[in-house]
Amino acid sequence: KVKWDAQNREDLDGSEGYLRIIEEAKQCSGHGASAGSFPEEWDAQLLVDCGMTADGQRLVLFTPGFLQPILDDDDELDRAFRFILLNMHNIAMQHKFIFVYCCLGMDWSSPMLGERLQIAFDILPKKYTKNLKRFYILHGNSSTRLTMWSFYAWLTPQFWEKIQYVNSIEKMCEDLFPDDDAAQAELRRRFPQVIQRQDAQQRGSDLPVNFGAPVRAICNTFGVD
Repeated sequence: KVKWDAQNREDLDGSEGYLRIIEEAKQCSGHGASAGSFPEEWDAQLLVDCGMTADGQRLVLFTPGFLQPILDDDDELDRAFRFILLNMHNIAMQHKFIFVYCCLGMDWSSPMLGERLQIAFDILPKKYTKNLKRFYILHGNSSTRLTMWSFYAWLTPQFWEKIQYVNSIEKMCEDLFPDDDAAQAELRRRFPQVIQRQDAQQRGSDLPVNFGAPVRAICNTFGVD
């Protein structure tokens, strides 16, 4: 098995299989109500492009827990797979980037999910790991670490060195935007509300609520679910 990392890949710009999936995904772009298009909420839940960090690196939030309802639906999983690859293609192939995996009780033992993970490891271009600067795992627990170790055969030491576990959104915001309260607040808002609730629970803070709160306060504080 070829481990997934830049030094072991020759296809800098993508294999034929990868490029074919990207072309298929482009056909699904459009407004959420259009037949065959990607759901609009995926941009605010599943894979969120947060722009640039203070160091000029693109920042991406990934919350695969939103895929839980479709784990038994081959067609929907394929559509989500194409959505993720298309959006990551536009980031990872052109920019240095930071990837944040938001843990949300995802069952990675699903055979259909494992099949698509294997495909991803097989076809992702060299530029992905070359341009990846950090791989944050937010709210990971012992089960998360065990799951990551199950991927050991697919990853190289160079990739493992980029993994960093963090326990709070606040810590990540401070790391990525030091001494910039406004940028930290904006990043905090981009996290889906379910992740913000999870964060508050782990810190023992008051849980975020919507009912009774002014719309402006909701928009300024929470991500979209």
